Amino acid sequence: MSLCCTHSSTAKLLFQIGLRKYPDLFDLLKMASEPERHEDALNLLLKHFEDGYRDSYLENYTKAPYADIPFIPVEGELELSTVSKVSG
Repeated sequence: MSLCCTHSSTAKLLFQIGLRKYPDLFDLLKMASEPERHEDALNLLLKHFEDGYRDSYLENYTKAPYADIPFIPVEGELELSTVSKVSG
């Protein structure tokens, strides 16, 4: 059983002292910009968006911190794109 899914007193203590159930969104997108980690990082984000990122994303999102991280795949392109380039 993964630590994020357990309700043990040890897990609660670890979360209280700063262990996160999910990586920080900025850190995860930085990982997604690395070719060797791109697919795994995006899969993790998509798999856990609803329970791990949705509320924080909706409450706190601004594109500024993420605008220049190349993590967005673009059809027909070899390199990943950024929010700035995709959203104009």
